[in-house]
Amino acid sequence: MKNVLRTIVGVLAASVAMVMLAQPQWSAPLPPIAQDGYHTIVLSPEVVGRSQADLGDLRLLDSLGHEVPYLLEFEPAMHERTWIHTYTLLRNERVNKHTIVEIQADSAATVDELQLRIRNAMVSKRAHITGSDDRENWYMIQDECLSVGEGDGATSVLRFVDLPLSDYRYYRIVLNDSLTAPVQVLDLGHSARARSEGRYTPVIALTFTRVEDRSTSRIALFGTSPFKADRLTFTIQSDGPYARQGSFLAHVFPEVPGRLHKRSTMREESLGGFTLASYGRGTINGPGSITDTLWITIENQSDRPLEISGIRAFQLEHRLIAKLRSRMRYTITTGDAKARSPRYDLEQFRDSIPASLALLDMPAMVAAPMIAAPRPMIDPSALWLWAAIIILGLLIAIPAV
Repeated sequence: MKNVLRTIVGVLAASVAMVMLAQPQWSAPLPPIAQDGYHTIVLSPEVVGRSQADLGDLRLLDSLGHEVPYLLEFEPAMHERTWIHTYTLLRNERVNKHTIVEIQADSAATVDELQLRIRNAMVSKRAHITGSDDRENWYMIQDECLSVGEGDGATSVLRFVDLPLSDYRYYRIVLNDSLTAPVQVLDLGHSARARSEGRYTPVIALTFTRVEDRSTSRIALFGTSPFKADRLTFTIQSDGPYARQGSFLAHVFPEVPGRLHKRSTMREESLGGFTLASYGRGTINGPGSITDTLWITIENQSDRPLEISGIRAFQLEHRLIAKLRSRMRYTITTGDAKARSPRYDLEQFRDSIPASLALLDMPAMVAAPMIAAPRPMIDPSALWLWAAIIILGLLIAIPAV
């Protein structure tokens, strides 16, 4: 019985000690704030690499040790913007129970969709769509039944989707009004789309080693801290075109309680594949995983190994937005294994946050725990801890009675 009690007391003491010792292990002071208001802080690859995958242990503290609410933004790899481009309306009239609309498209433009904006209606009509280059000879594009549904406000959009790709200079739409009253056409256009790449932050102080193994090149890419590579750029001196298949690997050491990790217990975990080609100018998408060392294998087949003189890694931009005061100093902390993602009211007002006043960069982190606002010795939310205390008390009281 005494041995059981001693074991329970030991486990409980160890748990309490872990709760009490849970503190962030890394910190970085922000530069002085010049003006009150919202600021955007671009997180360095070091901050992201030393944090949890979801950045849940990230905290922003003022000089008084109080937490400052913030919003996190993750840059997408690709931005896509869509808007309605209106064509020049040349004709819009009723002729013999038909509504005829003619428009002039952009020169040398290809069209695969048209959008007809009309006043609100609930009706189905047959639409006859033709194209022309001189407004005299018209050629069939599509003939089908189209529905107009009730929309928001005063207008709705009649979509002509999946049209055969065409490059006519003029387009004519004939709506059949023989069975129902006509609809009032306001204008006509098409959806325009633009794509642009997201912003990246370079990962600095990276080095690599390379080993040739028969027909495979094995590269180890590492730095002074863990990093996340969303994009990699290889500097290749080889002449001529190339297209090599490759893969990303990470070395994982399984946790064995009470035993030291040995190299024999290491296993390789696949992080995905890629194609390194000359037409891509040596740039590939990275695995996007946080790792100390990124292992890269390149299959050379019967070709000679590529002459790689440099490798650069980039991380998609991670931003922190917070309202800061000019007379206050701020510090970012991270590296707390016990921390959970904070929940701030600011998240509910993301769309109403005004534009940031300034863009702040992160300095290098300091390997020293920062003591935040005073914490209770025992987390009241840890119900298992209180249950263990009650059980321990009962085990002590019953023998005594």
